[in-house]
Amino acid sequence: MENRDVKIEKDGIAHILHLDENDKPTSKKKITQPTTQDTIKKSILSLANLTIGYSIIQIVILPLYMLLIKESSVLTAVLIVIFFIPILISGIRMRKIGDTDTGKIKRIITFLIIYSIIIVLLSLFGGGRPSILVFILLYKLFKTKKEIKKDIPEDIIEKKIQQKESSEQDKKKKRKMTTKSWMIIAIITVVTSLIVIYITKQKPTHSTPTTETFTQEFVRNYKSHIPNNWEIIDLEDLGLIAIPQTLEVREEGSSMDMLSKSFSGTFNEMLGSNIPEHKLVIQQAGLSGGTKESSSTYARVIIDVRKVKEGEVPSRNDRINLTQKDLNMLKTSAFPPEATLKSMNCSAEERTVEEVYINKMNSIKLTYLRRCGNFPDTYVEQYKFFNYNEVVEITLSYRVNDSDIWKEDFSRIIDTFILTN
Repeated sequence: MENRDVKIEKDGIAHILHLDENDKPTSKKKITQPTTQDTIKKSILSLANLTIGYSIIQIVILPLYMLLIKESSVLTAVLIVIFFIPILISGIRMRKIGDTDTGKIKRIITFLIIYSIIIVLLSLFGGGRPSILVFILLYKLFKTKKEIKKDIPEDIIEKKIQQKESSEQDKKKKRKMTTKSWMIIAIITVVTSLIVIYITKQKPTHSTPTTETFTQEFVRNYKSHIPNNWEIIDLEDLGLIAIPQTLEVREEGSSMDMLSKSFSGTFNEMLGSNIPEHKLVIQQAGLSGGTKESSSTYARVIIDVRKVKEGEVPSRNDRINLTQKDLNMLKTSAFPPEATLKSMNCSAEERTVEEVYINKMNSIKLTYLRRCGNFPDTYVEQYKFFNYNEVVEITLSYRVNDSDIWKEDFSRIIDTFILTN
């Protein structure tokens, strides 16, 4: 018999054994390349670590984001934690099982794939964007499942099964446990999906006692919330706002007031509309007195109140939860009508819309550049506050070429506004 080489594997390590003509070993060489089993073990461990890391990130960061940034309720944060716990448990189980039972690993991977797809669909359903981490997890899940299916020989799988299941009774027991496990997985998936859909559809609100306490505290310490030397304006039956000394409230019956009302009347008659008079107009200081300095610039803060049916709009502390589709629609519908703008030889450019919260009050913020013929461009910033049976609109505007005069003060005015009615 001639000399020959034989490949043997022990404890996951492969060797080449050199045999002489009498089949006696003469030398042994270790194969440094990883075996199939090593590769699978590393893939499973890598997937387990990724799954655990992803779930911990979601359990820690997402609830904090909802509480601190979105100001959601504690219940919402708790439900989010509960939703991601099954993923964390699955990752821990994969680390514990390793490559000793690939059947269980494949079932866990299948569950995680379904769960991850549900997360993606719920994110899209809620108008958000799925995290890039969930797509990385999905890619790794599919890749590891393919490796397990392709690379582990059937005889190894059978051997491991035989080692774990020594009798037909054990096999029947395992099948029952598998069916039970899938039923539990299905129930958990359905329940958690319903929880997330509920969270998405609900508009979490601040409780009334908290809202009242905040408003009362804000009003009681109002001077500490506004810049020094600013004038406090008491908006009758509405709230408070403060303005710098560079601005003044337009006097009732002043020349500017009469001129503005005359223009509004002519404008309404021309367009066949019925725009109500402003509740309050704030302008550059000295304009009512006709000073030369005041006429060289332009700045306005206009407050309007529109009454609606009770409950037609959210209360001031309700969350609006606008989707991207809603914001895109508002870019057209919430701005001055094109016909109105064209009648004035104007246009609204560089439009933006966003949902903001100011002093725990909901608001839709609109910004745009108003361009009218040969006149200088005017920057316009409008806030729409919803208050159960009324919509309060605060419009701030100034000429772009006077930004160095007005920009800083105008960015602070809106933070002094509080509804008290």
